[in-house]
Amino acid sequence: AALGATLEHNTALRELYIIRCGITAEGCVQLAAGLTENTTLRVLRMWGNAVGAEGAEALGKMLQQNNTLQELYLSEDKSLGEGVDVLLSSLDMNTTLVELWLPKQFHRPSDPRVMWV
Repeated sequence: AALGATLEHNTALRELYIIRCGITAEGCVQLAAGLTENTTLRVLRMWGNAVGAEGAEALGKMLQQNNTLQELYLSEDKSLGEGVDVLLSSLDMNTTLVELWLPKQFHRPSDPRVMWV
């Protein structure tokens, strides 16, 4: 909860790396809530966590409103499940995201900004 609240009011941090830190769906939902209003973070690398479908859905909903984030890395997370669909559909509304990195086991035809790794 603290990180999400901090990101909501962040005016300095441009890149955040949360790699293999055990972030779960609950933590990801709080993080996404903070990023919804964030206007400075450009890169979020969160690979190797277990954010689950609920966390992926929260990030997808965040992308529908966030107009600052340019790169989101969620590779090496096999728990994304149905949340991948929400992430992919959010790209229809998001014009600032340049790269979305997702695990290749969820591969489907999609936006050219998606990297399947």
